[in-house]
Amino acid sequence: MLKIFSILILLPLIFSNVKIASAKQRHIITDAEIQSYLEDLTKPLLKAAGISTSDVKLHILADASLNAFVSGGRNIFLHTGLLMNTVTPGQLRGVLAHEIGHIAGGHLIRTSEVARKASNVAMVSSILSATAIVLTGKGEAATALFGNGQNIARQVFLRHSRAQESAADNAAARYLRLTKQNPKGLLDFLKILKKNEAMSTVLQSPYFRTHPLTKDRIAFFEHQIAIHPNNASEYSSIMANRHKRMIAKLFGFLKPPSKTFKRYQKNMDSIVSKYAYAIAFHKKANTAEALSLLDELLSIGSKDPYFWELKGQVLFESAEPNEARVAYQKALNLGKHIPLIREQLARVELAIGTPNMNLSALKHSQISVQAMPTSTLSWHNLAIAQGRTGDVAMANLSLAEEALLQNRIKMAILYANRAQKLLQSNTPSYQRSKDIIELAQRISKRKK
Repeated sequence: MLKIFSILILLPLIFSNVKIASAKQRHIITDAEIQSYLEDLTKPLLKAAGISTSDVKLHILADASLNAFVSGGRNIFLHTGLLMNTVTPGQLRGVLAHEIGHIAGGHLIRTSEVARKASNVAMVSSILSATAIVLTGKGEAATALFGNGQNIARQVFLRHSRAQESAADNAAARYLRLTKQNPKGLLDFLKILKKNEAMSTVLQSPYFRTHPLTKDRIAFFEHQIAIHPNNASEYSSIMANRHKRMIAKLFGFLKPPSKTFKRYQKNMDSIVSKYAYAIAFHKKANTAEALSLLDELLSIGSKDPYFWELKGQVLFESAEPNEARVAYQKALNLGKHIPLIREQLARVELAIGTPNMNLSALKHSQISVQAMPTSTLSWHNLAIAQGRTGDVAMANLSLAEEALLQNRIKMAILYANRAQKLLQSNTPSYQRSKDIIELAQRISKRKK
């Protein structure tokens, strides 16, 4: 089930532009099928880089630009524009290898340090320009000095970012060799970038300020292919199909139905086209057509958890929670208990709201918060289930967890205080309520 949430992003290190950005609201997408595919592409590369798979988190941002970046330590963010413009798994694998190169090289930390140094250069230049006004009385001299300082600061930062991009490319080539993958995918994606630059001077400007020229990067990977000709492995037909399904799913949910119908009408008999069409019909509130196509898909792939998951979503959003629960339960059983599917199942059971369903939702929510402790929906589901089954103290504690994740500091303190009054002292839950209050208060003080 494709979901969109708002998040706060700080200090991105971007594939097509390195910059220090102020905090701003962004939208993040979660989907069990796409997440699984991205993780399967990433795991071998992380192993080659000597990084634990549990240390790196993958996120999808609803953004049409061709970007990917590392932020907040070991988080890789991929724009939907980039995902939908890749044609093969090899291209996307190459981008992931590049971003892992940034993580392995500690580039985010170094970028922050260089940004501070560049800022110090700019600050010194402004002080010197003020001194020039006092000593000479000539404002134009101060302006020139200030401008030169700003230019030097910019050059310090950009020179560093270009060096990091080259280092990440070198690392990417090494990881792809170690995993016996052909770097041709990344080479092909760079050619897409080059074409994109040629079409838009707006996109071209920041790219050239922060990256080695794309033609130089292309030459580098052409040389890598020439000197390592035995790395001929590309990707399996299974991975190619998963890539097409990822694009169809994103396109179906993010684009107007008319565009989806136009894009996929040529191959209406294919599984991928039917998948995209089912999503588009659902967006048009044409439930009968959406379910008819999903039943066709299930007649071919009855053991595909993601067909059942989508059917569950269509039924639930069409006010059929009991039928939706059956579909989600099948998806969960077939999908080896994927946490994101379990989370949706709990949501549906809470919508049904019978005592048995509330108890089942409680069990599923307890498991999903353990698997996904940063999921606000899982904490919200758990709070509702706990409240309905009579555990008011724990319901308040779960609401405090949810509020803290959402950066609603006052509400986190309120709910944690309520929980604390109802919980027995010297228990783990009581201690957690104290921890939430202390953390929320520290965050509140920093904001002042």
